[in-house]
Amino acid sequence: MEGILTTPEIRYFPSKEDIENVNRYFAGKFSDSGFIVGINISAGSMARYWGTENFRKLVVYLKEKKIEYLLLCSTRDIKLSLEIDPYSERTYYTPGFGEFCAMVGKINLLFSPDTATVHLASIYNIPVFGLYVKYETEDIIWYPYNTRYEAVVTSSPTLKDVKFLQVMEKFDPFLNDELKRHENT
Repeated sequence: MEGILTTPEIRYFPSKEDIENVNRYFAGKFSDSGFIVGINISAGSMARYWGTENFRKLVVYLKEKKIEYLLLCSTRDIKLSLEIDPYSERTYYTPGFGEFCAMVGKINLLFSPDTATVHLASIYNIPVFGLYVKYETEDIIWYPYNTRYEAVVTSSPTLKDVKFLQVMEKFDPFLNDELKRHENT
C-alpha cells in the first residue's frame, strides 16, 4: 500500500513476572470494576514537581468523589509521596521499568508532570492529564501520542506557581468525561 499513511503503533511488553506482580498488587488493593486515577508525582527534575499541598488537595478531591487513586513515584520520591498521603498503601514505586510500565497499564487515567510516563500511558491508550513547563523555549510540548488528553502548560520556570484551582478548571471536566466513558464500557 504505497503512499498510504498509517498510524504506527508503539508497544512495550513487560515480562510475565512484571505483569503478575502488578496483578497481585491490584487484586489486593482495588476492585475489578473501579476507576483508578494514577497520580505520578515524579519527573526528571523538581521544576516539574507540582507541590505537596497541591497533590494533597488532588487526593482529597478524589476521595471526596469516591474515586480510587494510586500515587506513582520513583524510589527517589517515596518521602514526598508519604507527605502527600501518609496512607502508604496508595503509593506505588518500583525501580523496575517493566513493572512500572505494567502498572501504568492498569490505571484508568494518568495525572502526570512527566512526559516519559505520559508515553507509557499512550502505549495502553490510557487517558492523560498533563502538567507541563514550557519556560523560555520554542520546543514543542510532548503530548500523548495515542490517547485522549488535557493539559495545563505554564510558561513559568516551575510548576510551583500553577494553582490547584487553575488545574481543576481543566481536570474536573476531563475526569468527568472519562468517568462517563468508563461507565459506558
